[in-house]
Amino acid sequence: ILFSDKSLIYADITAEESATDRSCPSSSSEQCSNIDERNSKWTHNATVALIYEYKNNMKLFQSSTMRKEMVWKIISTNLGQKNCHYTPKQCEFKFKNLKKKYHSKIDNMKATSSGAAAIKFEYFDLFNEIFGHKPNVVPLATASSSRGQGIALNTAEDILQDDDIDIQNKENTQLKKRDVLQVSQSTISRIIFRVSVLIASHVNRYIRMPISEEARVENKRLFKEAGYGDGVIGLPCIDGAIHCTHIRLVHSKFQGIEIYRNRKGYFSLNVQAVVGPRTEFLDIVPEWPGREHDSRIFQNSRIYMRYRQQALDGMLVGDSGDPALPFLLTPIANPITGEEIRFDIL
Repeated sequence: ILFSDKSLIYADITAEESATDRSCPSSSSEQCSNIDERNSKWTHNATVALIYEYKNNMKLFQSSTMRKEMVWKIISTNLGQKNCHYTPKQCEFKFKNLKKKYHSKIDNMKATSSGAAAIKFEYFDLFNEIFGHKPNVVPLATASSSRGQGIALNTAEDILQDDDIDIQNKENTQLKKRDVLQVSQSTISRIIFRVSVLIASHVNRYIRMPISEEARVENKRLFKEAGYGDGVIGLPCIDGAIHCTHIRLVHSKFQGIEIYRNRKGYFSLNVQAVVGPRTEFLDIVPEWPGREHDSRIFQNSRIYMRYRQQALDGMLVGDSGDPALPFLLTPIANPITGEEIRFDIL
């Protein structure tokens, strides 16, 4: 299998590996478990093999039915068949470290034009084959200035870069983007607002409880397996985990409106969310002021009514701030017996 004419052939890697890999002898699987997950030694050939395995299993990482831990286990097994013996955690940590170096090289290539010293990354070409292609993005809307003039932005190149995904959370990011794109900060702010609205318009498509019976059964199975072991049977019949969190409000229009001031003293929205066994969002209620209690938000939510009307047949798991209901498991207050303590820990 070839990445490009500059790449190594995957099948040729294995011939040398048994002689050069000193990270873990293939004759003793027990020694592998004793190697520090973050300090394992990787040969060049083993590293190239890891990159190829990641590329060959990329679709599994994007799957909604398989956990990433299982994919890394598959990669670890495949490497073991090539006499490259590393644990799944070692493979995951090594690849993430390589990916960080790849992005550092990308940033360095931009900086060298202004006089910065070049840095080396010998696996750059291999990583660029995986991550170097821009997505084929079709815009849902066109940004425009306050005068109605279109803004010449290359959406794929200028908007959807890795560092733009967190654009609303980083200090002075709008000012930095203003300089890069050569448009005003207010224009950047309007673009962020319009993109946010477009993303929110798809919320019901992607954030929802499982529809099919098969998906519901799978969720319950994964929740039970997540808590199984050490004498604990897991959590049966669980659809999701529910919790509320405070999202800080920074706009001046909320200042002084006391209903938005939470018990910690700052202004916020108290947002209720239900997540599934893969930490995916299944339901979200984002409109309640910070002063409102979690239990009130839940008892006025649509998902509460669905359980009351028996449209959903499972249960949710919550915390001590939630009411104890037939369809909502909460921790036992002041547990005494061993069973009660294990229940709360789970």
